[in-house]
Amino acid sequence: MLEIDTKPLGKISFTPIKSRLASIKKSELPAFAKYKPNFDKMYAIAAKYSDKQNFIIIGRGGSTTSFKAMYHALAEYKTTKKVYFIETTDPDYCAYVKGRCLPNETLVIAISKSGTTIDVIENLMYFNDCEKLIISTPGDNAMANIAKIEKCDFYPHPEVGGRFVAPTEAALLPAAIIYLDTKKIFEGMQKMYELCNPQNPITKNPALNLAAQLFLLERRGYTAVYDPIYCQQLNGFCELIMQLMHETVCKEGKGQTYLTVAAPQSQHHSNQRFFGGRKNLIGLFIRVENFENNPKTPVPEHLKNVKIHDTTLKILDSIPLQKTLEFEYTGVQKDATKRKIPNATITLDRITPESIGELLAFFEYLAVYSALLRGVNPYDQPEVEASKEISYNLRKVYSFK
Repeated sequence: MLEIDTKPLGKISFTPIKSRLASIKKSELPAFAKYKPNFDKMYAIAAKYSDKQNFIIIGRGGSTTSFKAMYHALAEYKTTKKVYFIETTDPDYCAYVKGRCLPNETLVIAISKSGTTIDVIENLMYFNDCEKLIISTPGDNAMANIAKIEKCDFYPHPEVGGRFVAPTEAALLPAAIIYLDTKKIFEGMQKMYELCNPQNPITKNPALNLAAQLFLLERRGYTAVYDPIYCQQLNGFCELIMQLMHETVCKEGKGQTYLTVAAPQSQHHSNQRFFGGRKNLIGLFIRVENFENNPKTPVPEHLKNVKIHDTTLKILDSIPLQKTLEFEYTGVQKDATKRKIPNATITLDRITPESIGELLAFFEYLAVYSALLRGVNPYDQPEVEASKEISYNLRKVYSFK
């Protein structure tokens, strides 16, 4: 179960937003919290591709970010399968992936809810010599028509917005294909959805509680959130968190910027911004309490007397690496608290399919509540369409030269 320590955010009264909280309590469940995937159908499709060694995941934004978070957390260090995320038309990267994936050993999974995402289709054409699985909306759109013509597997994209697809086949089907325990991931999401139900009071609703505190701090000038992640396996959440919070909340001149970064590496660049820059940052730390492995630092006898600062390397001997990572987090968190910088910490007990499901669901609800508190629509993204239209028209002009 996730634990969220918000005490270092300071004493915050919810009285000024009492009416907004009452309105949220009356709101309907989001589509993602009501969705039930078809596990039998997913597993039947996954079984067809058990012999594949390479998987090329083509998509943009929410089509890949949830699965990417699952993959990096639960599979990257354990599976012998190779997974490549194609989220760009970068020619060198596309050529690099193609050069490492024999067509008969490779499955391409292309995901686009609209079925018209132009650069996803360009990627699909580039890898067209591989076997394909297309996840898109049925009907008369480019990707659905490609699936019909090519007679490749097609899975209907659920009626859930891209960045909220974690509990749907758009994310769980690729996860099932590479043998992740999708039922356990889904169970974890369901537990968190129940906790974060709009009917639950704010004191027992972790996502609403944190969203409300962050919103009230934004009103006091805290317009950005510094979000270091102290676990290598959770670094796949960086893009997902930024997408959920930016695309869901940042509209009509409202919302906080999220600087979600890998830690402790971030301590050597963004801590300077956190502590020394403008005083508009909140700290939101993410960490893991217990790791699967916990080796110790071995200092050879002949090196123990090497000087470091005011002592010797002997002090490092036999310290568990889990402890050293904890010390890195604790140093930043305590320094922030000492300087009266508002901060909160999200702690996972350990990395499991259930805990990853909980973390996914928590940030989905955090984003939705953050949008509702600011009075903006959580489910649209009006400011991203104009640039897409320009890019599409540039392709047409180029092709007619």
